[in-house]
Amino acid sequence: MTYDLTVIIPVYNTEKYLRRCLESIVNQDDIEQCSIKVICINDGSTDESRKIIEEFVEKYSYIEIFNKENGGLADVRNTGLQFINDSLYTVSLDSDDFWDKSFLTEFNKYKSSNYDLIFFDINLVDCDGNPVKELIVNPKFDKYNKKKDFMVVKHAAWSKICRTNLYDNINFPKGKLYEDLAVMPYLTSRAERIHYIQKPLINYVINTPGSIMNSSKSNIFDIYDSLIHLFNLFGNHFEKYRNELQYLAIEHLCVGHTYRLLNYPEATKQDFKDIVIFMEKYFGKHWDKNKYVKRGVQKVNINSSLSYVVPVFLKFLKYGGIIKLYDIKRVLLSKK
Repeated sequence: MTYDLTVIIPVYNTEKYLRRCLESIVNQDDIEQCSIKVICINDGSTDESRKIIEEFVEKYSYIEIFNKENGGLADVRNTGLQFINDSLYTVSLDSDDFWDKSFLTEFNKYKSSNYDLIFFDINLVDCDGNPVKELIVNPKFDKYNKKKDFMVVKHAAWSKICRTNLYDNINFPKGKLYEDLAVMPYLTSRAERIHYIQKPLINYVINTPGSIMNSSKSNIFDIYDSLIHLFNLFGNHFEKYRNELQYLAIEHLCVGHTYRLLNYPEATKQDFKDIVIFMEKYFGKHWDKNKYVKRGVQKVNINSSLSYVVPVFLKFLKYGGIIKLYDIKRVLLSKK
């Protein structure tokens, strides 16, 4: 049997949100018109997550569970790739997020259209599911948009429906954070036909407790490995996509990582200098000049006041203004 869509749900100790996530699938409008398979990968949960999944497995034949020892999100995503070969399309859904009721209705419209990627807008919600903001993934979209413009928008595995064969010979970097960044922009570059549904189809929970943006853990430095993994995937095509890769590095390393360092108690001046060294290695002395930053893409991608000061932020970073970066942090915090 060939499924229309396989949904991969990574699960680790999310008993508080998991039932809401699964109910958003089983209560979909027009689910009977979609041949769907849902694989819940339980990554060694120690709470009631496994029990909740098993309740749904007993009730719904298209939901399955795969139990494994804890290995982290990248390992879960790689495990999920084992289950998608009998499906035309695949998508991920994080277990604290949930679909809009029309997700499958919209998918059904285009599942026979031979698109490689299907993007959609996103509802940002709080932990209780209350709306915070609607994220228009590509606000300047028109029929002339090129796939390069989609390479720099939200890159999470749950933010797009992928034709399964895009994942051929792909693995996420095991044991590393930022695993989506390490792979998903490359998948977009492989796509020949892209469709964009201009309505929010997923509810993405922001400010979840334990968010990496407030992390004090040393694995925030995994950002370097994930960017290198991404760059290596492009190989000889690096120069073709130089502007897009440069933007992704600016957003996630120069801005995101810098902000996390400001919250990291063991950060040193060298940690900030290493960012500039990395950028100069791959993008030269003018690494801070990028057409997507000039266009303001960061104002869509970065869900904080930080997005409005990125050009100034980069200038301070480039010229060693670490103390002034702390001043920027105080300003941003004062706006909350």
